[in-house]
Amino acid sequence: MANTKPGMKREAMRKRVLHASARLFLENGYTATTLKQIADESKMNIGSLMNIFGSKEDVLVELVRNVLELQYQSTYKYLPQAGTEGHIFFAAETTLQLYMTEHSEAMQEVYAVAYSSPKTSALIHETVTQKLMSIFKNQLPHLVLCKRL
Repeated sequence: MANTKPGMKREAMRKRVLHASARLFLENGYTATTLKQIADESKMNIGSLMNIFGSKEDVLVELVRNVLELQYQSTYKYLPQAGTEGHIFFAAETTLQLYMTEHSEAMQEVYAVAYSSPKTSALIHETVTQKLMSIFKNQLPHLVLCKRL
């Protein structure tokens, strides 16, 4: 395994970890993928990986954040009217979620872990709630965004 080069940018290292972990999670599942495998695939030592993310769950949090952002961007890109018609956005985003989870058993496990782990489920809840509140605010003006306890 190659050690991290002193001049390598932290952001480039972070992207390598995210790319490697996404591939490994989709190939092996979240539970079966180890930090050592992610570090090896990222061409860095585990200490460097832990310095950037702290834990495997923190890697998953960042992946979930990126996936949610890309899903929303893709929905707006391919369905421009979704920005003004909330039901179209909601239907398209839900369809995309279902398609992604049916892709493979490993993907189903990643989703199950993401929705049941404290950090990732909180991120999903907050992101989706804010998005739905902004999409449906005109149709449901009496709704108020509440913070999770």
